[in-house]
Amino acid sequence: MKNTSSLLLESAGRGDLEEVKSLLMAGADVNCRDQVGWTPLIKAAWMGHLSIVQHLLDHGAEIDQQNDFGYTALMSAVSSGHRVIIQYLLERGAGVSLKDKYGKTVIDYLFEYWKDSPKREEILRLFRESRPEELMEWHLDNGTKLKR
Repeated sequence: MKNTSSLLLESAGRGDLEEVKSLLMAGADVNCRDQVGWTPLIKAAWMGHLSIVQHLLDHGAEIDQQNDFGYTALMSAVSSGHRVIIQYLLERGAGVSLKDKYGKTVIDYLFEYWKDSPKREEILRLFRESRPEELMEWHLDNGTKLKR
């Protein structure tokens, strides 16, 4: 029999909001981690489950918790291209300048995963609108010029 934390991790990844609610009410740890440190929030962000992301954050999930590789929910959403999740996490104050164990920030992931895609500009616009200072800092640190 699986414990409530294991079930919460699975439910968050599957997008089962009712099960997530039940498990949290039953005492599951909203910030539990799997064997490599993935949290329910990181899994839900990766899979694009906005209602799960909202519910987990409303119930105490740590927005910037990192897995064993330093990966955050925002990095997860950017890597998988879920614009609505990215926007929501930015609105809720997700950290943009956190680095993973390889020294990459979420903006590095944006340029790596969406290098030649129109999606890059869509996501980049979200950062420009919500975090212009942090985006500018990244560009300065990386010697790139901003498109206006």
